[in-house]
Amino acid sequence: MKKKLFRTHAFITGIVLIGFICITIINYCTYSVVIRDDIRNISRLTSLNIFSSISNELTKPIFVSLTMANDSFLKSWLRGENDSPEQIAELQDYLNGLKRKYDYSSVFLVSAKTNIYYHYNGINKVVSRDDSHDVWYYNFVASGIPHRLEVDTDEMARNELTVFVDCRIEDDHGELMGVVGVGVKMRELQQILASFELDFDLTAFLVNREGVVQVHTSDAMIANATIDDLLPVSEYRKKIFTKSRVESSWYKYNGQETCLVTRYIDDLDWYLIVEKDTAIIKESLLSQLWKDILVVACIIILILLLVSGTVSRYDKFMTLFATTDKLTGLMNRERFNAILSRKLWERPLVFMFDVDHFKHINDTRGHLWGNEVLARVGHKAEEIVGKAGCVARWGGDEFIGFIDAPGDAEETLRSLLESVRDLDNHVTISIGATRINPEDDMDAILMRVDDGMYRSKAEGRDRITYVCSPSLWEPRSHRLHGRKPYAEQEKQIRTAREKPRRTPS
Repeated sequence: MKKKLFRTHAFITGIVLIGFICITIINYCTYSVVIRDDIRNISRLTSLNIFSSISNELTKPIFVSLTMANDSFLKSWLRGENDSPEQIAELQDYLNGLKRKYDYSSVFLVSAKTNIYYHYNGINKVVSRDDSHDVWYYNFVASGIPHRLEVDTDEMARNELTVFVDCRIEDDHGELMGVVGVGVKMRELQQILASFELDFDLTAFLVNREGVVQVHTSDAMIANATIDDLLPVSEYRKKIFTKSRVESSWYKYNGQETCLVTRYIDDLDWYLIVEKDTAIIKESLLSQLWKDILVVACIIILILLLVSGTVSRYDKFMTLFATTDKLTGLMNRERFNAILSRKLWERPLVFMFDVDHFKHINDTRGHLWGNEVLARVGHKAEEIVGKAGCVARWGGDEFIGFIDAPGDAEETLRSLLESVRDLDNHVTISIGATRINPEDDMDAILMRVDDGMYRSKAEGRDRITYVCSPSLWEPRSHRLHGRKPYAEQEKQIRTAREKPRRTPS
């Protein structure tokens, strides 16, 4: 009886599904062509509006910079340049006046004769080929182009992303007298893109001739990502980077068809990229399907949701059950390894610790108390480290974790060391820590933190030992109130990572 009932239900469900699929195909064939054309037209129109807004925002700074480059006052000032306070004050008043008038984030002048960098706020320095902060100046001078746009950070504006307009100042004989320019806050351009993305449910950004992202709603993408990173359109690259006014293409990615509209902005020498997927097609088809077979669709969706939800909840429960340490409630070794392997490229600080004299605790106070100690230590570690990273039980009385914020890593580990000691006068931990290097694999990382932990034990326990790449610094250890073990190396890493700045320190 049950088998027959199952067959009947399966037959009815099959009939309903076949009817549902047929209606879907008919509606898709009817409306997809029309909607596809609408998407292309909307994308082209939107790209035109974005083009106009961006051009209005940046054309004026370009015009102001070109006007400054041909200003007789600046040329006369550069000819008679000297270090007298009166002359410098005169130039600063000029630059500051432009800054206040147009509300630019930066207005600057670099003298080709003295290499002095003048800023509207009076801070100046001498640019040098040996200073990585000044690479932009020498690259621009060597290029020979009259002006350009460049995206960089502005230290005088709290390292805010800025679009700089650089212009050459030349005398009557075409000789370089200096470089002058202004800076426009990136967030003003980002707000323009964000408003169009929100209103039209699309993605828009600008790239230079090399395909490097210059303007994007995400700061992380700017000057770090290329068009190849954001769009799977390598076969369209030649078509995109042409000086034609506007180009539109369709491409498929992960089964989803997307309309791609590109527009060359001549004044900026940048390319506007607008990407619009076909989600609107699905919405239109769903709207039509609701009218035709609303009841059938609701029943099918409800059944699928119920089954999917039940399976999903069961799967999540089993996954959590299998990846959680029962005693401490922390994640176990397998789950931690999976998380850390995905974060290797972020290079967090990894640490390992265990409870000092844990066997003695078990022998003298009992295994129940030993389990209680592990649970309390694990809870305290999660409380302190969980805000900046994660921590897991490695096995026995050993724990492992990582901290995402390098600047707070040492203070976090110090706090952990002290907090565990405050739990019980007889409980301390020994910690080994290391920074991930680009060439590291999991085995190398675990070997170093394990080595650091055992060095802490060998040197007296209740301390932290940092084991780092020999190419950067030698391993050192310290107590809670000792000096910082790797402040100098942290400074080296920050210096190596620091991007060129446009204004003097």
